[in-house]
Amino acid sequence: MTEFDNAAFTWDENPGRIEMAENSLNNILYFFQEEGVRGRKILDFGSGTGLIAVPLAHKGARLWCYDTSEKMMDVLNQKLKNLSEEIKIHTTTVIEEISGEVFDAAIISMALHHSEDWKETLRFLSSLLDKNGYLIIVDLETENGNFHSDNFSVHKFGFDSDEIKSMMGKLGLTPVHDSRIKTVIRERKDKSKVSGEYHIRMWVGKK
Repeated sequence: MTEFDNAAFTWDENPGRIEMAENSLNNILYFFQEEGVRGRKILDFGSGTGLIAVPLAHKGARLWCYDTSEKMMDVLNQKLKNLSEEIKIHTTTVIEEISGEVFDAAIISMALHHSEDWKETLRFLSSLLDKNGYLIIVDLETENGNFHSDNFSVHKFGFDSDEIKSMMGKLGLTPVHDSRIKTVIRERKDKSKVSGEYHIRMWVGKK
């Protein structure tokens, strides 16, 4: 059982996580303000309990949610029982179930730094995009390793815009959006951890 499995059933009780997810969601919706999300087939990769996916589905998007944590999926599936049948969300913890699909957009929000091979993860997500599809990345700007109180399962301390855009270019994506969307203040009681500001950024590449 992973740390995410252990945290799944209380995940949505953390106000900071809710605020961060809402901020990401609002910026994604703002990006799509002219085209809208209704009818779009969207993958939320590392979806957790669906804090971004469920509101997008309410806007008319067709969501596919993937997460490695079965307990996170259990929480999301429980939420779906209370939603209208018109809300379209497919959930899975099996990577093969999404590997043959084609999406209008793929979102990976605050999950890329947990990937053991972030470049391969982006390569995989890019391969799932339809022509003119969007790869949307929300994650930390490069930080000092103190954002998390425990760096278990953290494989990269944030990202630099140049490396993200460079990787997008190698994948045949055109960078179309790059902005800082949130600043998080961490006050550490643990003296081994440094208090400070940590920045969240959103990058979008178009296929």
